Amino acid sequence: MLEAWAEIQRRFARPKVAAIQPDKRHILLRFAQPVDLDHLVLWEDLREGQHIDGFELLDEQGQTLAAGRTIGHKRILPFPRRQVELLTLRLERPGGRLSRVEAHRTGHESLPVRGVKLDYQKWAKKADRKAEA
Repeated sequence: MLEAWAEIQRRFARPKVAAIQPDKRHILLRFAQPVDLDHLVLWEDLREGQHIDGFELLDEQGQTLAAGRTIGHKRILPFPRRQVELLTLRLERPGGRLSRVEAHRTGHESLPVRGVKLDYQKWAKKADRKAEA
């Protein structure tokens, strides 16, 4: 687990922050100059509750880079590497706001894997056997 955390910290150590320009059903994410990126980190402004319930991230050519339902406190979006100066976050419903946006060039097009998943049924059987003994 510590190795995965160290890898996440290494990959996201040098953010490029975007200016956030909200519109009714779109949020423009503008960088001061072209940035090379393969991950975008979004923070939703939650001061008045969570409002983003469906989004699509588009590049300057209108190509979908990522999509999802919610952003919440923080959402990390991996996608194939590209260079952009402007991105558009298309919202399914109006009213969503972001508090921060960071671009990252991590050298990877996916998030780090946390390791082997726990087989809960197998674990529960072991715990039951120990409790019976």
